Amino acid sequence: MCASHSSLTTSSFGSYEKLKTVWIWTKSKEVMMAAVERGWNTFVFSSQDRQLANEWSSIALISPLYIEEGGIFDGENRRVATVFEVSNPQELQQLQPANGQAENVVINLLDWQVIPAENIVAAFQGSQKTVFAISKSHYGAQVFLEALEQGLGGVILKVENTEAVFQLKMVRLPIPFGPKIDCKGAVPFSREQITLIFKKQDKNKDGKLSQDEVKAAFVELKAFWPWFRAVQGFRHGDNDGDKFINIDDQELENLVDYTLKCGFINK
Repeated sequence: MCASHSSLTTSSFGSYEKLKTVWIWTKSKEVMMAAVERGWNTFVFSSQDRQLANEWSSIALISPLYIEEGGIFDGENRRVATVFEVSNPQELQQLQPANGQAENVVINLLDWQVIPAENIVAAFQGSQKTVFAISKSHYGAQVFLEALEQGLGGVILKVENTEAVFQLKMVRLPIPFGPKIDCKGAVPFSREQITLIFKKQDKNKDGKLSQDEVKAAFVELKAFWPWFRAVQGFRHGDNDGDKFINIDDQELENLVDYTLKCGFINK
């Protein structure tokens, strides 16, 4: 069965063969839930936040990793990535990723604006390792993933707001690449399809949708956490704060806009 949403990124124009990887570094439970909904379930924690990792693991299927002393380790203390701190172009040129002790290399740019993303991508072209960059914004993550039409192999998105997760999803679906799919025959729901799904939840024909009715629509869209999507949908669509979404005005349009950003797919 197809996943309810896509979580893939292309590495070159028109190609769906090499997938990009997104790890999330956050202390926000809302960001965690939004990321899992997007299909990103690898989370980076500081070594002091193991209790938080255990708490989240009890409510969601996540893969926790821990960053400490120049490396990233899994729950059994196996190194999964080597971390290099880079503060200037000279340090980037001297970096030897082959010396890393793991198949993944993470670049922590102390001031990434002084080093163009294109330089970073070029420095690691041909590397046998998967190279990540830590980014504190969806914009920075987009640049790292797409620079020189190739980008890095992945990013660690270090954020505390859900909007960054949603925005990164939008830049991972550039129009020139066409619809991005994660199983054969799947395509994103259209605006018309999503609008119809919401409208048919108005069982009593009062022209309004309650939160339960909106949640039922997200169930039909196969969201992992329909209740969370319903709450977020109301944040975007309930303009007058009356706890309902009016289906004959801009409120429904705003709800549909939000739902389109979530990237649900249909087969």
